[in-house]
Amino acid sequence: MTTMRTFLVSPWLVHFALCIVVLVCGSINNHGERKYIPIDVEKYSHSQAEECHKAFVNVFSSSMEDERALICCGKNLDDDLSSTAYSGICQPPPPYLLFSRRLARFPDAWLLPLFPVLLRIITALFTGSTATAAEVHTKRRLYFYIILIQLRGWILYLLFDMIEEIFVSSPGTQCWYSHLLQSHYHECQGRVTDFSDHIVLYFAQILPIALVEVIHSFAVPYWQSAIKNSMSSRMGVLRWFLSSARLIPTLLLLWLGNLYVITFFGAYKTAMFFHTGPEIWIGYLVSLLLQIPLCIVQCTQAFPALTTYLFGTLAI
Repeated sequence: MTTMRTFLVSPWLVHFALCIVVLVCGSINNHGERKYIPIDVEKYSHSQAEECHKAFVNVFSSSMEDERALICCGKNLDDDLSSTAYSGICQPPPPYLLFSRRLARFPDAWLLPLFPVLLRIITALFTGSTATAAEVHTKRRLYFYIILIQLRGWILYLLFDMIEEIFVSSPGTQCWYSHLLQSHYHECQGRVTDFSDHIVLYFAQILPIALVEVIHSFAVPYWQSAIKNSMSSRMGVLRWFLSSARLIPTLLLLWLGNLYVITFFGAYKTAMFFHTGPEIWIGYLVSLLLQIPLCIVQCTQAFPALTTYLFGTLAI
């Protein structure tokens, strides 16, 4: 294995290992006994005379009287709830985890994984190096990433969800929590097995796209030429921004580290509260339909034409 291939493969191996560890820990702490779905807060508050800003029901509970069958997230967690592992379902992520509250929302779910390639394009734009061969490959990767995002949304989510609805039958009995469900939910929402779409989003779109671009940025650094080109720029702010060879790589590493932390936080919480173990692992297996091909294209010469088209000529 060449030095370059080792450099490319190693981050991917760490990535896969960390993803599996996070999902295993979340699934273990779920204990296979809970799967919460959000319910209509107004309906719950009206029936229980209790003010909540969020409320959840455990679809595995047999009745409202079961312990933790219903969880109300009020302004202040009651002492009983805050002293248990269930408090995590209500507590928001800490504020220092940037973008953690919007990770699964549009446009953040699109822009966050595209940040490294957009940073590269913006840097080239301001340094006047947009016509180089490297930047042609950069634009190709940007279009490629956008296509992958569309594939994740239209095929790995919507199409697979439609197939799931065809083959997975709904329970034939009524559910005790049906009157609390949000209006767009199906009868007995959550009772049938459904793979986790959040896990697919996290591991088929957000992390792998960002990882590919950051790995390539360090394999073929662009900041040295950016510094050289910026010296002739009249833009003082640009010269200051690019004056240090460590600034852009440090920014990329800090940003990628934050992205991994907030994604793992969301994945762990999803596995612990909102999906069963099989649903989590089915979602992860679905995500591998994009993760593994991305890894192969970047790290091997299995598809030399595509690898060269996206990354240029590398001694893999």
